[in-house]
Parts: sequence; structure tokens; C-alpha cells
Amino acid sequence: MVMRIFTTKMEQFWIQVFIGLLILASKLKLGEGKREGKELLIRVHVPEYVREGDTAILKCQYDLDDDKLYTMKWYKGSQEFFRFTPKESPPIKTFRLDGLEVDLNLSNSSVLALANVDLNMTARYTCEVTKDFPDYTTAVKTSMMNVIAIPEHKPVIHPERRSVSIGDTLNVNCTSLRSKPIANITWLLNGLPVHPHYLTPEVKEKDLDNKETITAGLNFIVRQQHFIRNRMTLTCQAKMDPNMYHGATDIIISEHDRPKISSVVDNYSSLPSGGKSDNRISSSGSLLTTSAAVPLAQLFLALIQATTTSTHPGAGVNLFTIIFSSTLTTSVFYAS
Repeated sequence: MVMRIFTTKMEQFWIQVFIGLLILASKLKLGEGKREGKELLIRVHVPEYVREGDTAILKCQYDLDDDKLYTMKWYKGSQEFFRFTPKESPPIKTFRLDGLEVDLNLSNSSVLALANVDLNMTARYTCEVTKDFPDYTTAVKTSMMNVIAIPEHKPVIHPERRSVSIGDTLNVNCTSLRSKPIANITWLLNGLPVHPHYLTPEVKEKDLDNKETITAGLNFIVRQQHFIRNRMTLTCQAKMDPNMYHGATDIIISEHDRPKISSVVDNYSSLPSGGKSDNRISSSGSLLTTSAAVPLAQLFLALIQATTTSTHPGAGVNLFTIIFSSTLTTSVFYAS
């Protein structure tokens, strides 16, 4: 009986020693695995912007030192959709998420290829890496990816008219269609930014697929300085920052032809009854005499006739003075 108790106590002692050695060995192994002072570091490259319909390449790079990989996972938000486990066959496993299409031919333990991306794939993507036994150290890294939609066409300009006169009010609209994010519209007049007072409020519309359309306009009174050789060039620029898209469209607005002075023959014959003139101001701001203006040649002709037929001295000079004075009163000057 005494012998049995002694044996039992000895067994318990050696069992405890054995367990202690296992614990010590395990701690030593863990210490070696962690390599005190070093962490499991990973680097993630996720494209900040990718165009709708393109293939997005996401990379997760990590340094395991002398350890082995247990598993590498990808998450969209908080949902896992990709897992690489080298001990399993096949090593790649995917989990269905709406809008996500994994290209298995391009994906592996460090690369993830997402084919035919759409706008719903804009999200934060996380890579999670775990070492194999015995420590199972895990590290995670997250980055944002934005899927953008580029306008299919250049901005479209809608002018009320293509020809204007000085003093007219010009209204012009420019539309950039269906993009995500919405484009920014800027205007140039003859290559220079337009005055802020020319701009009209922007109008924005969102489609069911979250793509947006923007319309921005100009409204201003036409001045002489707006023309270069009787032409005004308006440019509408649509941009998506940073440097994702830049489209531009030009339009030429011409100045109405300026009224011309009538010919010498027509001027005298087209005078209104009563000798009153019908003068108007030209849109260009220069002197404008219409059919009421008496040509210089006709003035001299009238002066000669008056001098030869009159019996009173000085009558020709007086008649010339009257005609010339009446001509001046029918002329109008306009200064811009």
C-alpha cells in the first residue's frame, strides 16, 4: 500500500516535469517565431481610381521571414470575398458578392484581379495575412478604391445663336453627360477665363445608375472687346480631378456685319420727302449716315448750280452753308 502511494506520487512528479518542459519549449518556440523586435509587416497597393469596365489589380505584399503562410484574405468593407490557403486544394476560394468578379487566372497569394469593375465596387478593401503554426500572427491593411465613370462624349455647347451684335445679350449652355463623380465645368472666352458675373447657376441631375449630368451656362451683354477680328471663341472645359478626365469643346460666335454707307448715286435719290434724314447708330460704334446723307459730290454740284443761276452775290456760299449744316445735323456719333 505504501509502495503504491509512493509510485503514484513519483508518476505525478514526472508528469508535472514533463508538462513544464513542454510549456517551456513552447514558450521558447514562440519567442523564436515572433523574433522579438520584429512584426509581421504588410504593404497594400489598391488603385485609388479605376475606370468603370476596367480590371483592377490589388496587391498585398508581406514578409514572413522564415515562417510559412497560413492564409491570406481580402475583404470588401467587412465582407470576405477571397481567401488563399496554400495547404488546401485548390488554394483559392471565393465568396460571392454582387458586382465582384475575381479573375482567377491573374490572382494568387499576393495579387487580386477584379475584372469588369462597376460603380458599386467603390469601397475600402482590406488584406489580412496570417502566419502558420505555431504563432498564427495576423496583420491587416486597408485602402480605398474608387470606381469612376468617364463621359462617353465631349461636353456639348448649346448657343441661342451663332451671330450677335454689340449690345445683344448672349446666352450659352454647356452640358457634360453621365459621369461619376460629376464633372467640373469651366468657361474660356478667347482663351481666357470668363468674368464670374457671366456665369449662370449650375444644374445637376442624377440617373438611376448614379451617373450624373451637369449643365453650366453664360449670360452676358456683348461688347466690342469680346471680339477678335469679328469673332468670339467660347470654350467649355469638363474636368474630373485629379487628372482623371479632361474634355473641351469650342464654338465660334461671329459679329453681325456692320451697316455700310450707301453709294453716291443712291444717297441723293433716296432722300425722304421733306428733306429729313433717317439716321441710325451703327452697332460698331462708328459714324453711320444712311440715305439722308448728301454725298460730297452732290454738294459741290448744287453749289455750282446755285452760283451760276443766282443774281445775288454770295447766294452760292449761303446755299452751301445751309446744305453742309443740314448734313452735319443728320450725322450721329456713338462712342463705346
